Amino acid sequence: MSKRAEPGQSSVEFALVFPLVLLAVWLVVQSAVIVRNQLALWRAVGTAARLASIDPTDEVGIHDVVNDQLHLRKVEVEIDRASPLVTVTLSSPYEIRMWFVGVRLFTMKASATMYEEAMG
Repeated sequence: MSKRAEPGQSSVEFALVFPLVLLAVWLVVQSAVIVRNQLALWRAVGTAARLASIDPTDEVGIHDVVNDQLHLRKVEVEIDRASPLVTVTLSSPYEIRMWFVGVRLFTMKASATMYEEAMG
């Protein structure tokens, strides 16, 4: 008597394992998106801090630079002037959007401090 799989057994196994494989792939993609967004936030805060060190009163220009470099939905820009230092902090909430519903998980933050440059 030989052991044979019952008809439909592989279909049932596939149906049980496939959602777990999809979940694993989705988690890898979400992790990559988080890393990409955090790296973009660090790059943008460096540029914003450099601009703020040259002209700390140009808040509109700093916001424009941040919005041009980042393609995130919501970015808050904080500029703290404690002469001779200028600190720029960017924060952006990370949301997972599924079926047109957003679930806020955490807030990504990046901060950079530079010395004000003497102009003129």
